[in-house]
Amino acid sequence: MTATRTPFSDAPAWVHRCATDPELQVAGRDAAVTFAVRSDGARVVVTCDRGRFALGSGTPEFELAATPDAWARFFAPDPQPCHHHFLAMRMRVPGTLVEGDERAYAQHARIVHRVLALGRELLHGPPAPDPDPEIDRSRISERYVTAEVEGSPVDLHVATAGTGTPLLVLHTAGADSRQAHALMSDAALTARHEVIAFDLPATARPAGCRARSGRGR
Repeated sequence: MTATRTPFSDAPAWVHRCATDPELQVAGRDAAVTFAVRSDGARVVVTCDRGRFALGSGTPEFELAATPDAWARFFAPDPQPCHHHFLAMRMRVPGTLVEGDERAYAQHARIVHRVLALGRELLHGPPAPDPDPEIDRSRISERYVTAEVEGSPVDLHVATAGTGTPLLVLHTAGADSRQAHALMSDAALTARHEVIAFDLPATARPAGCRARSGRGR
């Protein structure tokens, strides 16, 4: 590919961006690790000491290595599949590997991957936030379905939209089926799938799940 800038040429600025990143300060507040990122002859050593980041001079516990071409594709402003994340590169791009203590890499993966992301931001600025989805609830159907929970019948609030292969969406803890409304408003998705979501027992929405006696459960 055409030569692309990488943060290896400005390691001090790269690490300074890490040192001033609020997300990294939180992720690294209890960490003490030194690691390196390598591209043939170029090598940047990063030290994290309880949330303080600096250029390292000691022996790294592990190194992330890839070819110059792979790193150039990774640090592009809009990386393509297989180069959008180091884990994808490691699985699909020859020459991408972790050398050294694999356990230490796994333990500090959040820190390492954020450092790499900040290298891309150093070159191209932070990514634009995703726009808020436009939610059209006019095509969402809602009803109650009786299910047995711990041996007792319970009315579950169920929402559906679309036709085709069923696609079941489970909401996260503390939320309810409204979390799936953006997916249910996606015309391309609902043209191929019947999107189904329901309120789990003890959901945040009081009316989402109720015992057959009429009392909330």
